[in-house]
Order: sequence, then C-alpha cells, then structure tokens
Amino acid sequence: MYDLSIVGAGYWGISMALMAEEAGMSVCIIDSKNSHSGSRNAGGHFSLEWFSGEFREHMELALEDAERLGFKVDRSGAKINTISERNKNGKGSFKEKPDWWTFNPSETLSLRGIDVVGEVDGISGKNKRAIVCTDEDDVWSRNIVVCAGAWTDHILTNSGYPGVGVSALRGSAVSFKGEHREKVLLHQTTPYRQVSLRNWGEGRIRVGETTETGTKPTSTYVDKMLKTVGHWLGPDDVPVRCYTGFRAMRKSPFAGMVGDKVYAATGGGRNGGLMGFWAARKILGELCG
Repeated sequence: MYDLSIVGAGYWGISMALMAEEAGMSVCIIDSKNSHSGSRNAGGHFSLEWFSGEFREHMELALEDAERLGFKVDRSGAKINTISERNKNGKGSFKEKPDWWTFNPSETLSLRGIDVVGEVDGISGKNKRAIVCTDEDDVWSRNIVVCAGAWTDHILTNSGYPGVGVSALRGSAVSFKGEHREKVLLHQTTPYRQVSLRNWGEGRIRVGETTETGTKPTSTYVDKMLKTVGHWLGPDDVPVRCYTGFRAMRKSPFAGMVGDKVYAATGGGRNGGLMGFWAARKILGELCG
C-alpha cells in the first residue's frame, strides 16, 4: 500500500509526487496519457509579476522547490507584440518582458514517470484505505490527490465527491521543426486572443493560442497560424503536427480536502507548471501536520 496515490501526471501531479517523495512518502502516479492534456500540449511559461502580496511569496517558494527538484527555468524573457504597441509604434514593434520565463514541458514531465497507465473508473476514501479504481488495476493508498486538470471535477463527481468548480479552456497549436529562439514571441490579435511562438524542446518550436475552437481541418489551421505569425518563421521551419489541449481554469486555484482521505488540486490555468508546487506544499502540510 502506498502513502499517496496521485491521479494525473501533468505539472500538478508531477510536482505533488516530487515533493511527497522528497518528504519520504511512497507514491503511485496514475494517468491515462490523454492526448488532450493541457500540461503536455500547453503551459510552460510564467511570471512572478502576475502575483502579488502573500501569494507572490508562495510562488517564490514554489519556484525554489521547482528548481531544487529538477525544473530548468529559462530566464531569457519574452517580446510581446500587443495591439496597443502596434498602434503606437507600428506593426513590427515589441515590448520587452524580461520577467516572462519558461521551462520545457516534455523535459519537465519526464522528471517522474507514470506508475499505472489507465482510465480512472472511480476513487474512494471511505474505508480504512483509499482506493483508485482503473480499467487496468486497483491502487490502494492512505490518501488520494486528484490532480487531473480539466478532468478533476469529472472524476470527483462520478465518485460521489463534490466538484471544485474547474472548467476547461481549449487551446490549439502547431509544432514546427525549427531552430532555438532567443525569446518567447507573443502576438495579440484581439483583446482576448494571443498567439505565441516559443521553444518546444530540441529542434522544435511551437505556435499556439488559447481560444481556438479546434474544429477546423488541420491544413486550414496550419494556414491560419502561418498567416498570423509566418513572418516570425524561417524557410526551414516545417510544420510537424497539430494538437489540442485543455487548460484547467478556476477563478482561484484549489488545493485541499474534498472528502475523507481524498484531496484535489487544480485550476492553475497557464500558471500550472509552477503553481503545482504551491499546491503540493499546501496539501502535504495538511497531510504531514
């Protein structure tokens, strides 16, 4: 029997596992390897300037935890091509954002492997031991943390627990074979739509947005992205694939108990990669006293 079962191997699940194991707990990560994971397909950039007050202090501690446990943060910064910047200084003008930092999603998610691959059928903490039932195996532990991103409420409510009010924000992207870029580039097309170009691992770059419906044919979507930010791409930058992911959105992030032996952590949106360590500190503090 494990000390802790973690449902979800995205940023929040990985962070929870790394922190729990550092504290001496035995951990089992369960994940379905869903191809629409927000962590696998999006995220990976953040700024401490997005936070203030006491929560800023929490996030500074989270960054310390992340780097201590293997997150490699690129502090090169970003350049933003906003509507207001273009109106004032012309189409090609950018605003420097030295506080926007990034990390590589695939490299980060590989810091801790998945122990059980399977769809979660249900969870329960109502007996002496907590159980996660999957289509592959049942996992017994002393406590469960559901870190399933946009799917967190689905798992909780299907198992008879209250949801935490998380919703899904769809985002789509195109990855290209391409050379490393010095900084993240962001192009604001409307007040509510932004397209970013950033490094996405060795020899790859990613062009993506957070409000695309994902209903267009692949070729149409690639053409759309090329039309929007094609001037940032070189002649050797070749499209590789299109994909869609869902960010877990909530007015404020949640990390806490939802039932006996059952906890949930979700709702970080684009801040999930770093905020998972805040959630781990909060929940492990409750578990360990």
